[in-house]
Amino acid sequence: MNTFKYDSTYYERVRESWTAVSYPIIRDLAREAISRHFSDHSNLTILDLGCGEGVYCSFLSCFGIVLGLDTSLEALVSARENYPGGVILGDAQTLPFPDNCFDIVFTTEMLEHILDWESVIAELSRVIKPGGLVLLTSTHYSTSIYIMLLQKPGLLEIARGSCNYLRGYFSKVRRTQFIRRWAFKPLGGHYHGFFRKEVCNCMTKKKFNIVSAQGFYAYPPIFLAQGGSIRQFLRHSPKPPWLKFLLLPPVMLLSLLNRFFYHTGLFANNFFIAAGSRKDD
Repeated sequence: MNTFKYDSTYYERVRESWTAVSYPIIRDLAREAISRHFSDHSNLTILDLGCGEGVYCSFLSCFGIVLGLDTSLEALVSARENYPGGVILGDAQTLPFPDNCFDIVFTTEMLEHILDWESVIAELSRVIKPGGLVLLTSTHYSTSIYIMLLQKPGLLEIARGSCNYLRGYFSKVRRTQFIRRWAFKPLGGHYHGFFRKEVCNCMTKKKFNIVSAQGFYAYPPIFLAQGGSIRQFLRHSPKPPWLKFLLLPPVMLLSLLNRFFYHTGLFANNFFIAAGSRKDD
């Protein structure tokens, strides 16, 4: 299976940063989708696919019986501590389950780690019950430029990387090359940076109806100057004081821009898809 190797050190950092801020967003989106889709949502069979350390298993258990599955034994050791209810080792591309056995399949931030991601969508279509619901989140391509910048490359690398990033909007090959060479290669093993529409199109071909598809961001779209956060800037402000005074106006501007992006929905570093099975058509 072409997937990344689990790195506990990396995911400890992710848990402290990404998971801490994204969990309530993804939890609320999932709860709303489940409540709308099922009239009785108290006794469902649920697969947490790519459960990692079992962060979402306890939340999902509010709606029924949850089984977590992951490809990493190391991750499952932590998952069993976080959720004693049941987790197993398995491959998302060849799920060890019969057809039509889950009411809900929930998978968050896993798809981008698998080279043949369309095979995972096919497996979701196979194991979901008629009338069931798939809940999926993944990383939007726009995030990759920020990941590149967080690695603090030199000016020449920034120029070359940014050029390749822009080309990715017009060519899938260029997009894939940028993700693997410039952005995520040393950081978490991403193979893909998706556009929401391409995942929706693939799911539609695999006999899903898209119930909802929306972008969200847990991090501010502008990461410069402490993310444009005035509170963080003042807390971690540079010295001497005159430099703080000089930088405060652009930080305030960045903060306003972040609010603009948030309220207009013009930026999303991740996306959430809820898709219903139509295999009974």
